[in-house]
This record gives sequence, C-alpha cells and structure tokens, in this order.
Amino acid sequence: MSLVYEIKDYEKLESTQMVGFMVRNEKGSVLAINKEVPLVEGKTKEEYVAEAFAMCRAEIQDWEENMSVVGSVFNPETGQFESN
Repeated sequence: MSLVYEIKDYEKLESTQMVGFMVRNEKGSVLAINKEVPLVEGKTKEEYVAEAFAMCRAEIQDWEENMSVVGSVFNPETGQFESN
C-alpha cells in the first residue's frame, strides 16, 4: 500500500527540533505523529526531517499493518475477509 508523508509541523523547541507528519494511506486513513530530534548546529531541515522519519518508521509500519483490515468485510460463517 502506498503512503503519503506530509510534514504537518516543524518547530524549534528549547533543545530539539519537533517534526510532525500526517501519514495517509490509499483508503484515506490518517496517522498524525510527532518526533523531537536533538538540535545540532549545521544540520539541515532535510536532515532533521529524515531523522524524525527514521524515529517514527516502526510506528508507521505498525499503523499501516493495523489499517490493512479497516474497511474489509468479514464473513463470520467462513471466517474470511470478502471483497467489497
């Protein structure tokens, strides 16, 4: 499933750079997630975003896996998912 990663927040806090993402899947489900990256002199915006993305990758993968059944039709007689 294809995901879209939109940067929703980018804010310098006291000692960290907060980066927020809105992650959308093909079904229209959305995950909002924020991570704080320690400030380092000379680090670029792209580097902060990449580091924040790496920090939230496992959570995004878990969410994507959980969302894979949302919207599916379950047939209790067969114990299987059916096509919509």
